[in-house]
Amino acid sequence: MVVKNTSIEVRRKFLQGTVVGLHPGTVMSKLCKPFQRNIPRDKLFYSNYAAAKLKGVVERLELDDNGKCLDFNGNEILP
Repeated sequence: MVVKNTSIEVRRKFLQGTVVGLHPGTVMSKLCKPFQRNIPRDKLFYSNYAAAKLKGVVERLELDDNGKCLDFNGNEILP
């Protein structure tokens, strides 16, 4: 709801504004260390890879993406 509400408020002031939530996947970090053994190796990302994937998603954003939550491949994450 934070993303959705913020997207509405930003669009009121900035017609070309786009607010999205981004999920980087599971990134190798201290935060996910306790869960890493349950994640398949091909789904566990280094931070530079995750950042590059998210950069690609951001570069492809369109106005219609406003208010959506997207994963590292640009797929919409539905509630």
